[in-house]
Amino acid sequence: MGNEVLFPGDTLGIIGDSSNGIILAQTAKRLGFKVIVYATNEGSPTLADADVKIVGDFSD
Repeated sequence: MGNEVLFPGDTLGIIGDSSNGIILAQTAKRLGFKVIVYATNEGSPTLADADVKIVGDFSD
């Protein structure tokens, strides 16, 4: 991985269901990023602001 800068319109991926992920997804959307979230359950609040939602087991 390099030290690349992300700009609005780029895609940001978030893995997990933590409260930090919720805040990150909300902030990224407000700043104009596309958001992909990988969470462990369909009821995860982190998925609410995601453009792409992926639900699965982390150990899969």
